[in-house]
Amino acid sequence: MVKKLMKYMITKYTEGTESKIRSLFKDVFGRTMSLDEWKWRFADNPFDQYQLKCIWKNKELIGHTAFTPVESFVNHKLRRIYLSGSSMIHPGFRGEGLFPVLLKDLMQEYKHIDLFYGFPNNQSLKSFIQFAEWELVHEIYSLRFDLSSLNNTTEDLSNITNISGFPKDINNLIQELKHRYSFILSRNATFLNWRINDKPDNNYKIFVLKADQKITGYIVLKIHNAKDELIGDIVDILSIEYKGFTTLIQFAMQYFRSKAQSIHIIMTDPFYSDCLQEMGFQKNNFITNFCIYKNKPITIDYSKIYLTMIDSDIF
Repeated sequence: MVKKLMKYMITKYTEGTESKIRSLFKDVFGRTMSLDEWKWRFADNPFDQYQLKCIWKNKELIGHTAFTPVESFVNHKLRRIYLSGSSMIHPGFRGEGLFPVLLKDLMQEYKHIDLFYGFPNNQSLKSFIQFAEWELVHEIYSLRFDLSSLNNTTEDLSNITNISGFPKDINNLIQELKHRYSFILSRNATFLNWRINDKPDNNYKIFVLKADQKITGYIVLKIHNAKDELIGDIVDILSIEYKGFTTLIQFAMQYFRSKAQSIHIIMTDPFYSDCLQEMGFQKNNFITNFCIYKNKPITIDYSKIYLTMIDSDIF
């Protein structure tokens, strides 16, 4: 289907367009999206068919947005919801109001979906809030730990081991934890292996915490090189018990101490956020915004939302 917008056209993705999408991605974000990354993000998504919309001027692709499916527990009920991401307008065409038109055009085709979520930056926030009527739920900040202040730990960390992939019994964690939150992605083996293990060029390290041979928690770590320091990212963490959470954080500190200058984490659970600050983490930079759009009247307790880096499509 093609929609004309004065001198522009909006179309659905058609096979073969991915090379132009990847070229636009480089123009907008300054880095290359490999074909393998594009396939992983969209074609190989295990939950449902993705939806992409493109906006053109003549034969030049100047804009793009996408919805990718995930499964989430919303008020303890498993729902198929969609993440808004990979949104971009060519720098030469910004300021013409193209992105909100593109976003709303895609949303029109998904009125049957209960809920959408996304992480718009400040540049695109107005398009989501004012023009597409999304709701700003959280401003997301990272927490930072300066590793130069780290002391040796006396805690026994021998019950934490490295694994190469997520086993099926990892599913027990989310089943035990789904009742604590109004919104938490279904962190089951299918999702975690696709999001972490299958991601091209991934450099994630996965560690599980066990008690009596049972997995009671996990943590996903990676290192990235910022302009002026090596940063250790806690990409995701999940634990049945508070003690397990702190043990996994202590493990991350020891793991990164000789590899990075600082540790960064995103954590929206208020209790665990306070716990991290008691352990020496400090509120750091603004990262992004967390927004929701509801097609149906769903009440969500926004104080009970569990988000880490893994919930976004950029980490």
